[in-house]
Amino acid sequence: MTVRDIMQRAGISIYGEIALIVFIVLFLIILWRVYAPSRRAEMQHMAELPLDDDAEPSQRSGGN
Repeated sequence: MTVRDIMQRAGISIYGEIALIVFIVLFLIILWRVYAPSRRAEMQHMAELPLDDDAEPSQRSGGN
């Protein structure tokens, strides 16, 4: 007896399909948010932060 058989007999097999659809939709939303052209400047700024030597050491370490 497989998990699929157990879920079908219990009448809850639709929840797995709903969870898969929700996961795919959320994944696509996250991908769109990360790679949206409107965020290009912000991503470029974040990419350059580790290479920025102009910042004071206290600013980079959170003020400690």
